Amino acid sequence: MRMNSLPVWCAFLALSFSPLVVNAEVISESHTGDLELKTIDVINFAPDGVLLIGNGAKSEIIALETGDTKASSSTFQKMPNFLATLAEKIGVGEKDVALIDMEVNPASGKLYVAIRNQKNKAHLIIRVSPDGAMEPVPLTNVKYARIPLPEGDKAPVSKITDLLWIDNRLIASARCAEEFASKIFSADGPLKHDKAGSIYSAETYHVAHRKWETKAPMSVMIPFEEDGKHYIVGAFSCTPVVKYPIDSIQPGAKIKGISMIELGSGNRPLDMFGFSGKDGKSQVITNTFRFHHEKRPYGPSPHLAFQFDQALLDGSDGVNENATRRLDGSKPATDKIRIAEPFHGVVHMSRIDDKSALAIQESGDLVAIALP
Repeated sequence: MRMNSLPVWCAFLALSFSPLVVNAEVISESHTGDLELKTIDVINFAPDGVLLIGNGAKSEIIALETGDTKASSSTFQKMPNFLATLAEKIGVGEKDVALIDMEVNPASGKLYVAIRNQKNKAHLIIRVSPDGAMEPVPLTNVKYARIPLPEGDKAPVSKITDLLWIDNRLIASARCAEEFASKIFSADGPLKHDKAGSIYSAETYHVAHRKWETKAPMSVMIPFEEDGKHYIVGAFSCTPVVKYPIDSIQPGAKIKGISMIELGSGNRPLDMFGFSGKDGKSQVITNTFRFHHEKRPYGPSPHLAFQFDQALLDGSDGVNENATRRLDGSKPATDKIRIAEPFHGVVHMSRIDDKSALAIQESGDLVAIALP
């Protein structure tokens, strides 16, 4: 953690995030060999257990065929001291492990955790089974496709902030060291080893700042479908939630986001996913790090989450300057956007299904949290 009326990864009913897994070829031409991951920015999954790995330092995305496609019959239980156990597995202390990202593989239900060994600066990915078994994801003699990211107008990509498989293509949000720093990368599927896609500058109306901006990339992305039209929905720091029509990501097009929601200043989104709530209504949760926590706390931890009705993403009225705001001054402005209290203290999270999500807490524990 993250879709097409043609062959797709996850297809949606109008105004629904409920995934329907169907056959879709992700890679048509792969390379077999040893894979060295010097840096990892972010991970996510495409169909059939294909792991997407963003490496901004080398301006590339790796699509790795994990072969992990057999669904598990077990379910995750709480794993106390998860980070300490993971650190012990790779032979270092807990403080020597930096958590980068985590995603549940929809094909198998296993958890993938990207980490950095602070002692030797090595980046690796650990696969965790519901029964607690841990193993490094094999990188020797594996099949993968390397997708180079072309430079922006003046500079190469310096960081990839999120990845997504949607509408039979690979999408990435990225940052370059230039004036129009916010970038969207697109590569048509099926992917071919060493075949680059295209990169575009993106412009977004930042509701809290009351101006159009081009520097900050999306922190997190999810797919969205409205009346048969596909969108990327992304959340930015300070915290507009914006949608981009997929059909606007074309050569020569000027990509402008449509700001739909403003969650409030001082938050940096970490993860986001959609689900069908117990009341049958489609919902979205994004967990954030609140860097204004000391000045204006919303709970016991700077790590908190917001939940909002997916219907707020619908339509084209009440956008940009008139986007739906969570707050009116210091008071709630709508009951359609709420603080998701069960996710206080969650550092990273990933959806398992419509009933639960996996989360790593500040304490270092791995827990399954019931979705509202």
